[in-house]
Amino acid sequence: MNARLVSAGLIGLGGLCLVGGIGLLIVQVIQPVSITAPQQQPTVPPTAVLAGVTIEPPLLLDSLPLMPVMAVEPATQTTTIPSPAATIKPSVTARPHPPTATSPAPAPLPTLPMPLPPDRIIIPSLELDAPVVPVGWQNTIIDSQTYSQWEVPNAYAGGWHETSARVGEIGNLVINGHHNIEGGVFQDLVKLVPSDLIILSAGGETFHYQVVQTMILPERDQPLATRQANARWLLPTPDERVTLITCWPSDDNSHRLVVIALPLE
Repeated sequence: MNARLVSAGLIGLGGLCLVGGIGLLIVQVIQPVSITAPQQQPTVPPTAVLAGVTIEPPLLLDSLPLMPVMAVEPATQTTTIPSPAATIKPSVTARPHPPTATSPAPAPLPTLPMPLPPDRIIIPSLELDAPVVPVGWQNTIIDSQTYSQWEVPNAYAGGWHETSARVGEIGNLVINGHHNIEGGVFQDLVKLVPSDLIILSAGGETFHYQVVQTMILPERDQPLATRQANARWLLPTPDERVTLITCWPSDDNSHRLVVIALPLE
């Protein structure tokens, strides 16, 4: 009797081992294999445009600056300006009317405030609050040709292109900034999406703009025609807009990130 119980116990134990072995085999078969995917290059995000808004680049000029370089201004030439007497020849001499007692004095014309350059930029969605300073350009040599390249502030600040529009006036107001050095004031600019708010201040007054378009444009090692097409976004415009410029991606400077914003009513 004891021998039969022992035999039955061994048979049962063997069955459990067999079932366990099959279970382990199934786990090994269906267990996913961990594969290390090769590191990929950063993917360029698609152009984002606010629905219902069409943004055109500025008109093409004969002398087009590159981004972020612009053609050198032509050498100063001596120009003879004719005297006013030689060009202004009134045919009729106006005779002033004597004032009368009943004639009211002319009302003074209202004095409009002069538009000022921006002194601060605030982007709430990025928690960005930084000063803006004017920037000029310096000469540089590219392919044996001399160009003038816009400078970028060597600090945590935006750089207002001093030949671009001022705050609140018609034209293209351009601000550049570093994205991976000097504090990276524009390091998160790539996160902006249409409808985000941009606030510029000038002389204690604030102006609000809405992002309507973002673009990432290939720049380095590109043909001249491509770089000229990119540079059109820096030119003057017949409408009021703000253009923000930085480089992309975070570990390189191969592309230019362009953000276009229009004033809010």
